[in-house]
Amino acid sequence: SETPEEQKKRFEIECEFVQALANPHYLNFLAQRGFFKERYFLNYLKYLLYWRRPEYARALKYPQCLHFLHALQNPEFREAIAVTANAKFIEDQQILQWQYYTRKRQRLHVCTYEKILTSTLFISKLLLMRAQHLVSKKMKQLLLQPRIFLVCLILTIVSLGYCSDEDVVDLPDKCEACVIFARELESQLHSVERKKGAEKKRDELTLIEILDKFCDVILQYKVHKEKQGLDRFQKAESQTMKTLHKLKDRGVKVELGIPYDLWDQPSAEVVFLKQQCDLILEEYENAIERWYYLKQRSALQQFLCEERVLKGKDASCIKRNSHSDL
Repeated sequence: SETPEEQKKRFEIECEFVQALANPHYLNFLAQRGFFKERYFLNYLKYLLYWRRPEYARALKYPQCLHFLHALQNPEFREAIAVTANAKFIEDQQILQWQYYTRKRQRLHVCTYEKILTSTLFISKLLLMRAQHLVSKKMKQLLLQPRIFLVCLILTIVSLGYCSDEDVVDLPDKCEACVIFARELESQLHSVERKKGAEKKRDELTLIEILDKFCDVILQYKVHKEKQGLDRFQKAESQTMKTLHKLKDRGVKVELGIPYDLWDQPSAEVVFLKQQCDLILEEYENAIERWYYLKQRSALQQFLCEERVLKGKDASCIKRNSHSDL
């Protein structure tokens, strides 16, 4: 029988080995060297299945290793993982999965902070308005006491619930992507033409230079979740993120689940908006050039979006935001 010290050592060794199975390239290494064809090694992998029990799985830092441990019981998987390309494909999928959940955690935290800040501000205003209408000075002072405010804040946080996927991610549709594309392109053209002067307007080089890296500019947009429709996409930083940055600068510990350097990375909505921009530019570049050289050209939103990209499709975002500015 094993001594307690030997049991501890075996536990640590097996824990480390099981977690190493989360690395597809390590599995590829074992497969190419014939370990998966040895009966003793297959028996050992079967023995290690006890790590799937909750009391053991809780000790794992990389629980995805349990999926691979289960897959290794299948001879077809053991054969497939011997191909390096398959191992690389699995690794790529793991990285994409981690990136997705990192962004999702960030959006969930930001959504929660938005609700806290918005609700707290709303309650503060209600308290102040109520205090102004009180005749009794003592009651006014009571409502403005920090303890009363703190109770309201706690009640607000408790009532937040959770941020569902619908609350967190609102991808732009074709209509919104096209309108933002048209407005941004017109804005850049007007800016360049004002600098060059009227005599040099509409030269071919200007359009080529702008379109060359045009869609990269879309990544500068930020999502303002407190707004709706096209208004939620703006280049200015959202009030929520401004507040969080100020708190961070003051030394307040703010946890969003990701490093501080990644706070300002483009959100999923903005990345999707950039992808839509690339598609529109690729498909309608010739139409944009024709519009550019027209002597009496209409607004690009009408020429490109209403008459071409969205022709016969849903263009409701244009009506909803006809008077809004990005």
